[in-house]
Amino acid sequence: MMSVVNIIFGNRCKMKTMRVCIVPFAEIDLLDKYSLGAGYLASALEAMARSMRLPIEIEYLNDLDHRLDSPETIASEILKFEPDVVGLGLFVWSDDVAKQVSSLLKDANKDILVVGGGPWVSGDLVALAKEFEDFDCLIEGDAEFSFCEVVERFYNSRSVESLKGIVGTIVRENENLTVTGRKLIDPNAVPCPYGSFVTPASAVRLSLRRGCGMRCKYCNWGGGLSKPLSSRNVGHILEYAWSRNMGIWVVDAAINRRKQDLLLLASACREIKSQGLVPAMSGFIDYMCVDSKVCELLKECGYHFLEVGLQSVNQEVIKKCGRKPDMDTFERAISMLRDVGEVVVDIMLGLPEDTPESFIRTLEYLKSLQVKVHLFHLLGVTSSDYYLNPEKYGLVFEPKHHYLVSSPTFSEEDLKSCASYFVENYPWKGIGSDYFSGNPRFARFPYNYFVPYDCYASAHQKFGDPLPPSQLLPGSKALNVGSVVSHALGLTAKSGVGLDGFVVSIDGYSPEACRLSIKETDGKVVGFITVLKKGVANDNSFLVAGASLGLRYFTFDPDYESSVFRIADSIWDAITRWEQKYENLDIGS
Repeated sequence: MMSVVNIIFGNRCKMKTMRVCIVPFAEIDLLDKYSLGAGYLASALEAMARSMRLPIEIEYLNDLDHRLDSPETIASEILKFEPDVVGLGLFVWSDDVAKQVSSLLKDANKDILVVGGGPWVSGDLVALAKEFEDFDCLIEGDAEFSFCEVVERFYNSRSVESLKGIVGTIVRENENLTVTGRKLIDPNAVPCPYGSFVTPASAVRLSLRRGCGMRCKYCNWGGGLSKPLSSRNVGHILEYAWSRNMGIWVVDAAINRRKQDLLLLASACREIKSQGLVPAMSGFIDYMCVDSKVCELLKECGYHFLEVGLQSVNQEVIKKCGRKPDMDTFERAISMLRDVGEVVVDIMLGLPEDTPESFIRTLEYLKSLQVKVHLFHLLGVTSSDYYLNPEKYGLVFEPKHHYLVSSPTFSEEDLKSCASYFVENYPWKGIGSDYFSGNPRFARFPYNYFVPYDCYASAHQKFGDPLPPSQLLPGSKALNVGSVVSHALGLTAKSGVGLDGFVVSIDGYSPEACRLSIKETDGKVVGFITVLKKGVANDNSFLVAGASLGLRYFTFDPDYESSVFRIADSIWDAITRWEQKYENLDIGS
């Protein structure tokens, strides 16, 4: 199922319509696959086109997949829309594919304006622009208004030269590069993308304040802090999520690092609770800033899952990363946070000057606390000190996927051995962890296959971890839940179908899940049905389950319970018939 949000503005009949394709290259995150940043970008462009009455057609191609689709397939799908401007999302996982796609687009039509933006556009911008030679323009940092200005100027001039001087841009004209510094924007000035360009299947992401005040050497998240979202805008996002019985992931670097932000969030939650909605939140927490008041506020916000960064017990290593470790404070924080919700601790494999021995010590220490762990293989990300200065630290990164290959203290075999030790010996792995075969992204990252299959089989026997799936490569067949439901019910992202006197339509979907809304004929929403892959969510929550999929439903109003139940039963029958007809559910987008 190809997701295309198609919007046309303007009534200037004599003016040619400009077609703008936005390709987020989002990565799977649990049950969802969407880019909040790209959604904000598209929403800003939509608002600009409407206010200026420019004849701009926006094609938002969220389904194009940098792992499953070849660059040729992606370029071909984009070219079907005959675009004038193409915006490509640049991340640590998509930069290589985006480069190839941009080259193919230029080969097909040199007049297409190719623009790149996202976290990968940071650091040494001149060197980066030279590497992305088929991009006419890159945008650093908050790109919403800069991208709007790029589109507007290009609409009026059809000239790359006219883009020079736009905030945050690196503009290429022949061999010349013009770099204009970035500025933080007020996120309240950007329309919310939820319900239009972004339709989650499972969880809503909330960015209360953009940026991060820390300067960790392994990260490219730093770069200043924006203003926070207003209480009104926060409340709008909370209502969108909780009126659909969806949780919220607060994506701020650590919401408790600035207590005024946590107070703002708690105030918005109190307002939403007064409407009878129940909050459910997750997010990152800084263990250095945990006290009883913080825990009280987290409870008030409905936090049930808290992710805490430790990285290593080797305190000298952590200090050299740019952080200030304190193990006593860490233990106290973990103890207090466990009274709030489930805690998972993030650690990293391959930090400079860390060793295999101290990595094992980190695992054994956390095992003694009986806490869940997310293990992340060190990646080289653009503006991080480790990426910019690999020779200084003796780091070797794989050029395509950017994972650490070796360092002075970790040989390639050491990294594989440490990952294998984690798989076979750590019983409490978080679902978002590298080297955990239950992670929905497992098959999408090649380093997960460093660990021998026998180690995963051992963890399956000892801890009940799933057995690893085959690695996904371009052209691989993969179960796509959104496509299965779409085909089984004859639905598209924009259409609905009548069942039992109600209208059933897709509210959000991904390869991992599909969320359906149940409405009265007057548009009143009475319930939701979610179809999702088994093993990704709590299978005990399913109303019914088959070999690959499960189904659950929800309604706020008991008066509609029996109706939603009957509709859920009918939908499951349709999916079962589809499965029997096609023998398996391995259909793609």
